[in-house]
Amino acid sequence: MEGLEQVLRSIKPTAASEKQERRFVDQVLEKLRRQVKGAKVALAGSFAKGTFLEGDKDVDVFVLFKHNVEKEALEGIVKGAVENAFPGAFYQIAYAQHPYVRVFLQGRKIDVVPAYEASHGRHFELKSAVDRSQLHTEYILEKMGQRQKDEVRLLKKFLKSNHLYGAEIRVQGFSGYLCELLILKYGTFSKAMKNISEWKERTFLAVEGEAKPGAMEKFETPLVVLDPVDADRNVSAVVSSANYFALIALARAFLSSADKAGFFSKKALSAAALKKLVGKRNAYCIVFPAPKIVDDILWGQVRKFYSTLSCAMKKEGFEILGCSMDRCNGSVCIAFELLNSELPENKVIYGPPLRYRADCEKFAAHYTNGQLLILEGRLAALAKRKVRTPEQFLGKIRALPAPSHLSSAKYAKLYKGAAAIKNCMQVLQQYFSVQSR
Repeated sequence: MEGLEQVLRSIKPTAASEKQERRFVDQVLEKLRRQVKGAKVALAGSFAKGTFLEGDKDVDVFVLFKHNVEKEALEGIVKGAVENAFPGAFYQIAYAQHPYVRVFLQGRKIDVVPAYEASHGRHFELKSAVDRSQLHTEYILEKMGQRQKDEVRLLKKFLKSNHLYGAEIRVQGFSGYLCELLILKYGTFSKAMKNISEWKERTFLAVEGEAKPGAMEKFETPLVVLDPVDADRNVSAVVSSANYFALIALARAFLSSADKAGFFSKKALSAAALKKLVGKRNAYCIVFPAPKIVDDILWGQVRKFYSTLSCAMKKEGFEILGCSMDRCNGSVCIAFELLNSELPENKVIYGPPLRYRADCEKFAAHYTNGQLLILEGRLAALAKRKVRTPEQFLGKIRALPAPSHLSSAKYAKLYKGAAAIKNCMQVLQQYFSVQSR
């Protein structure tokens, strides 16, 4: 499609920019190699596989150790190598299965990850989950041609423009490696869109050959994509149900639209458009100070807190339609939408089945101020609600048990309407761009 070719020209690095980035990456690798003896320093991720987009500034570097090096020593070795290779550069200790170093250099984010050497014949000897990454790079370089790398670029840009790209906990979307496997499976971006539009409630994909009988039963996620370098691993395990179904709907919309290019350059909703949406729908934002911890830990804990929050709100009778989360002005912001902004004055409290006479008498004695009902063979009572609006629920939000690093949640503020837009515009834009396709 001509429209897709135009998109590709805008997202594929030019020869000059790719040469410049390669030169920078080569310098990084060389400086690290001088500091690490007895280990292999290798490029990984989209730069290594040639599927990166114009403007990408994230670089993944792996320091591969022999199996006789103790796991506890890896962080110290890599941290020392980074400090000596890039003196004065700002860095953080981040976490996956074990710590790695994230260093910021010349406008780029470089993850320096310690791992153990691995080969395709030794899957069972992997000492940590990140050891597979080197095998992923080898696999893609072996199987993927240049044209397919461009098709991967289209899929990545498509997902990024629609807030579905990224395997980090905050996003729960489609990783770069998963994009590469989908193109290997389907051949082109257009064919991928056609196939994705036909995905069912659950989809099971083996990139090569057929999966063993019963393989899908090992996994619970709606999308299962077997890792061709480790058939016991689901590459799409992190993809949330919401994002899985959002992509199906998006693929269908793309195929039926005359403006294909528009799906790759979706502009953020304007303040005026956002004001209309927020005014018509029951959108709220919870905001509290963001602790100074790395994103890997922060968003895992925010997800855990949101799970507790949503369960508590559902218990009160609120129905949450969806949410989005991100940083806003140094704070954590959770945007969510409710079916109703105000609950009925009364709620139904279900009691015991009528066959349990003694229990029914106790229930009736307890709810003397409420109207008793018989519903589906059970005694029930109508009782007045103590909480009818999210604003009234705010005190309970502040009192919810929070994960170890989120003590700041007790200072949570709740915004709606114009105040929500003022304090959380970016997160509301993300939410409605997904929910209002």
